[in-house]
Amino acid sequence: MTVPDVVGLSRDSAENRITSEGLDVAIREEESDEREDEVIAQDPGGGSRVDRGDTVTITVSTGREQVDVPSVTGISIADANGILRRAGLDALQRDRVVTDPAQDGIVIEQRPPPGVEVEKGSSVIIVVGRFEEPFEPPTGEVPTP
Repeated sequence: MTVPDVVGLSRDSAENRITSEGLDVAIREEESDEREDEVIAQDPGGGSRVDRGDTVTITVSTGREQVDVPSVTGISIADANGILRRAGLDALQRDRVVTDPAQDGIVIEQRPPPGVEVEKGSSVIIVVGRFEEPFEPPTGEVPTP
């Protein structure tokens, strides 16, 4: 008999298709970019010749692990990096000039915002304040040539 090709089907559809052909099914799970419960591989492959009752192993995607983005606004860049790293996320730093010295080195904005669910290993853009003294022209008389 011929093994049906079930790659790309949902786990349930693949199992039904294989068992309806008189074959047994073994399941492996693997993290992948494919949607959760999609069959991403099979052994033996579709079209292979096997005997009734043989086992077809299908590999099913678990998707990518999701994590919640923590809030890192209002804290130092060092603390923000640590919190994001512990959450399994990467920080991409952008600087923005600020006029308040209290915001120097502090995360003033983040994208995506806290509470959003993203794939583990994703990047969070953190905007960090960089204080610069405002330019004030010198006072007094301007010398004439």
